[in-house]
Order: sequence, then C-alpha cells, then structure tokens
Amino acid sequence: MRDYRAALDAGYADEWGVCHFNLARHVAKRGHKADALALLRVAIDRDPLRKVRAAEDECFASLWEEDRFKQLCSVAATTTDG
Repeated sequence: MRDYRAALDAGYADEWGVCHFNLARHVAKRGHKADALALLRVAIDRDPLRKVRAAEDECFASLWEEDRFKQLCSVAATTTDG
C-alpha cells in the first residue's frame, strides 16, 4: 500500500488508474469507506472497466451496499425500442 501511495505522492500519472484502484482496495479493506470511494472514482474515471472489477472484488465487499459505490460501479443498461 505504501508503494502505491508513494508513487501517487511522487506525481506518478497513473493513466490507467492501477495505483488508485489497488490503493482503494487496501483502504476499503481497512474500513475507510470515503477514502476508498474517492480513490475508486479516480480509477474508474481513468479506466471505466475497473467498475466491473470493483463490483466483483471481495476487497470492496464492505462497500457493495453503499449508494455511492453502486453509482460508481453501475453499468448503463442498454435499452431497445420496440
């Protein structure tokens, strides 16, 4: 966890949200929901496919029932007319 935090603090761009996602996992496991959600938001903004991983990742189990988590990880439903 310290390595991810150190990389971000040193200015690592984290273009694909890898550091943010992995740090969010560790923070969520420690029960820091608000911090985990903030980090997860950045990770998803940088790579929207991370919402699928987060929705299935046991590290985020404590967040699965949180409205903010559900909003972050929701996948827009495809609708068809007819």
